Amino acid sequence: MAGRKQFTIERQQIYRGHKGSVFGLEISADEQWMYTSGDDGVVAAWDLRLAREEGKGLLKVPHAIYTLVTDQAGRFLMAGSTDGTVYQLDLKTGKLLQQYRKWNHAVYGLKVDESRNRLLILYAEGQLGVLQLDNFQEIGFQRIDEGHLRTCLIGPDSRQYIFGTSNRHIVVMDAASGEIQRKWLAHDPSVFCLAMHQDGRYLLSGGRDAQIKVWDIKQDFRESKRIAAHMYTVNDLAIFQGGDFFASASRDKTIKLWDAYAFDLQKVIDHERNESHTHSVNRIKCLITDNSLISCSDDRMLMRWKVEVQE
Repeated sequence: MAGRKQFTIERQQIYRGHKGSVFGLEISADEQWMYTSGDDGVVAAWDLRLAREEGKGLLKVPHAIYTLVTDQAGRFLMAGSTDGTVYQLDLKTGKLLQQYRKWNHAVYGLKVDESRNRLLILYAEGQLGVLQLDNFQEIGFQRIDEGHLRTCLIGPDSRQYIFGTSNRHIVVMDAASGEIQRKWLAHDPSVFCLAMHQDGRYLLSGGRDAQIKVWDIKQDFRESKRIAAHMYTVNDLAIFQGGDFFASASRDKTIKLWDAYAFDLQKVIDHERNESHTHSVNRIKCLITDNSLISCSDDRMLMRWKVEVQE
């Protein structure tokens, strides 16, 4: 097993302005812009090149917005609301282009399938909506599971969609046909997050059981590793550039850094040692440009962390 590396963690920036918990966190493909949303129904944009605490409001709606996603070309920003509405914003003008509402249950996740120009909408009660990205025309709508659809990944070869649900399942679907290829009990009682290992060999999952699990894709998603990772729910996972390390965020208010091959704990970021978040850490994103980490929390703040590793 690999030994523990020496990590230097420095908090670079705090971003304030949201009036409630921050749930949505998305970074533009060029890593110039950060987009956020939360309980206050506000979607905000932040220029990551500038050391400013407050962002610019792009959208204000009467319901909480749990999830955000952009396309790789940087044309659109999509936001999913707790009343089932999905909004599409033009990122060049900041204007609202379109909105779609078919299912009156919360949108927990959004995912863009670039290869098919599709937007996947993950609803409460296990429904999946599929829209054409450009015109927001409905392509499909089907039930995937009895539980809420919490998270989604696109498989390494873009042929599969992989979902995590609140009914303990990970579900693998054929992206072309919509056929369910595999479904298994993964976490008890809920799967909250998924991440793909850099080499495409392993699928990582985090759940309400406070565990991180590693699934071997080449071995028909056989469980390869089980980690007692946190005290409470694992809310999010993010892979660092290069794939040697990954981060986990939890309801226990901590961020943890892990070796992506030995799956050993390397570093804990918490309030006591790092002046980190004082409430649940809901989302994290790793930036390629400077290997930094951005986190958002129920404490209404976002934080940017400089992460350096000494071999």
